[in-house]
Amino acid sequence: MSFTSRAPMHVGADLSKASGRRRRFSNEIGPAIARIRYRRGLTQDQVAARAQIAGYDINRQTIANLESRRVRVTDRHVAMLVRILKCSLEELFGNA
Repeated sequence: MSFTSRAPMHVGADLSKASGRRRRFSNEIGPAIARIRYRRGLTQDQVAARAQIAGYDINRQTIANLESRRVRVTDRHVAMLVRILKCSLEELFGNA
């Protein structure tokens, strides 16, 4: 399973033509990702490195974008996060 940070799902915020302002994607688990990562004593670089070792094409910026809710979280992201952070779905979505 592999995905890149250049894929359309990682574009970040899209622009609203009506208002010209940036619109955030729906991402309810961003803060949970950061909280779990922090509790595990991991940096964003370490999470990205572990993901790359596991075969995911992801970088630190993508982790930062997920945590700060600048991108949508896909099912592939969730599967990767559960595996890399060694957490449960309940931990990720518990406060969503």
